[in-house]
Amino acid sequence: MARSTLLPAKRPANSRERFVVMTAKLMSRRGYAGVGLNEIVEKSGAPKGSLYHFFPNGKEQLAAAAVDWAAECFLQTLSQAIAQAGSAADA
Repeated sequence: MARSTLLPAKRPANSRERFVVMTAKLMSRRGYAGVGLNEIVEKSGAPKGSLYHFFPNGKEQLAAAAVDWAAECFLQTLSQAIAQAGSAADA
């Protein structure tokens, strides 16, 4: 079966992707309120100045991008499981 964790298939290619992926991972564990921008910057390894370049509206915009990314991961995982099983009921 497909993996169920929020892990990209490859290392995020740029600072924007690193922010989004790390935010999704941290929010999946502690929620929106439990994650701060400084922690996201530290754990992503991306430059802090890039955060406001890519997300000028701050944490809310970054969180929305992270939720979109996580939803896409879920959709891909679900689609793969259905394709491998042959039907949604079997998946």
